[in-house]
Amino acid sequence: MKINKKITSLTLAMVISMLGYGYSNADTNEVGVEYKQLPIRSESEVKTKWVMENGSWYYYINGNKKTGWIEDSNKWFYLDQSGKMQTGWKQINRAWYYLSENGVMQTGWKQIQGNWYYFKTNGIMSTGWQEIGEYWYYFNLGGTMGTGWTQTGGNWYYLNNSGSMTTGWMKISNKWYYFYNGGTMATNTTINGWRIDSSGVGTKVEIVTAEYKSALKKAKMYSDIMAMSKLGLYDQLTSEYGEEFSPEAAQYAIDNVKANWKVNALKKAKTYQESMAMSPSAIYDQLTSEYGEQFSPEEAQYAVDNL
Repeated sequence: MKINKKITSLTLAMVISMLGYGYSNADTNEVGVEYKQLPIRSESEVKTKWVMENGSWYYYINGNKKTGWIEDSNKWFYLDQSGKMQTGWKQINRAWYYLSENGVMQTGWKQIQGNWYYFKTNGIMSTGWQEIGEYWYYFNLGGTMGTGWTQTGGNWYYLNNSGSMTTGWMKISNKWYYFYNGGTMATNTTINGWRIDSSGVGTKVEIVTAEYKSALKKAKMYSDIMAMSKLGLYDQLTSEYGEEFSPEAAQYAIDNVKANWKVNALKKAKTYQESMAMSPSAIYDQLTSEYGEQFSPEEAQYAVDNL
């Protein structure tokens, strides 16, 4: 049977073309087909590393789409089962992670929507007590850093504004508290001369000497009988011509005598009015004078207004 060489040549050319060959002016075979080898698809044309598909990022290695954790440029990323790069909060194997808008796994301190979180070196969000640097911090079950009063394990702790746990003495809302080295608040004990009650509030235990007690008795007598002012009473207790108590004992007496200084001023004012018929203005001057009764202007005004 006679074969049509022209048809055979065309068919051969088509097969060669499908196999990756083409025509060339330089080479001609025996059947008149001109061809050359086309360039093979380069490795760079194979999907590799990060590729954007339908608005999401995927990661390829040698054309294979990856899933799960991957490391790229010393940074960690997480790809879901479809290979899509994840961002924001992500729970993986019961642990929480936070991935930036670029997909990078976060570590260390991170402020998110006004709250502070701490992510360990493996990216896991911290909860409970965590020692960071030289300080201890507490993170609730949601990972938020605690501040202020915190109760955990049946004990009270105080975390300052930066979140670090307080130890030692701390003045909170004008009250003194003591926290042990482990951070727990002390209760029902005495520490360094301070009596601490069941609520943790400390009160300084003062050593009351015999002199202090005597000064207090004298102060009460002068206040009750002579209606003296605070300054007048102090001068009388410390004067070399008076009681000659020490300044410390006199101050203790002033601080602890149960006296109403406004009432004492009124008693003095009535005495001046009844025995000396003094005017309200003169009475005020006598009550406030440093050479007179030494009441405060407020105490003297109260007396004059209530004559």
